[in-house]
Amino acid sequence: MSPHPGVKDQRDVPSRAWALAWCRPLRRDPSDHPACCIALAEPPERPDLAIYSQEERLAQGAPATWISPDINYNFTEVRAVVRNLSGRVSAVNAHVALCVSPFGLGTAQVMVGIQRLSFVPGQELRLVFPLPQALATSPGDNDFTNGNSGWHVRVEHPLDRQPINNRGSLVARGVFARDLAPAARVSFPVRNDFASARRIDLGVTPNRLGATVRPAARQFAPGEQVDAELTFDPALLVSGQEVSVVARAEGGAFVGGLTYLIM
Repeated sequence: MSPHPGVKDQRDVPSRAWALAWCRPLRRDPSDHPACCIALAEPPERPDLAIYSQEERLAQGAPATWISPDINYNFTEVRAVVRNLSGRVSAVNAHVALCVSPFGLGTAQVMVGIQRLSFVPGQELRLVFPLPQALATSPGDNDFTNGNSGWHVRVEHPLDRQPINNRGSLVARGVFARDLAPAARVSFPVRNDFASARRIDLGVTPNRLGATVRPAARQFAPGEQVDAELTFDPALLVSGQEVSVVARAEGGAFVGGLTYLIM
């Protein structure tokens, strides 16, 4: 008969005693709830891949432009800058995707390239995405050409610390002040690319052009697209000024943005 009641075999005693010692509570409070005996002084470090993110800047209350400093386009390729902001942890097998969309707000994005990369701590990579022939040789006859398209970079890694800075866009168009007279207005598409109805609100970022946008808000049917109008004060049209329009869904969810530069 075993000298230890409830223990079937004497050989179980050491392992059972070790387990009890290892998991013994550090202390007991009056309610007799044990405290965990394993605790990390700091959470594990994680990489932080990032690109200039308009969504992040808006969330911080900072001004944002869709003339992205990290994305550049010409007729044959798109260049993008992506960083690992962590100074201690690498990011292995991150995915960086390039998407294109028609110029506008909420327009559908189509992936045109993806790269799988690894970043050492603090590293900045300058990436080149050669464009497919259909995009690279169209000088202005469809929505995916220079000035008529939006370019979007998405960075994905399963351990990324801050996903809000993983998305950045170049959605910009230059207009000459002389071409705006006398109406001093431009139009652009706004689309609800969702399969359900939703309201989309439009707002203009602070600017020196006296710019306003119409409609300020609209209820969209699934897949519906309409033209919005951005109006400037003709007396304030000065070369080098820019204005951005931001679209949000109900509840403040970010839909997209675009920037006009007066030339």
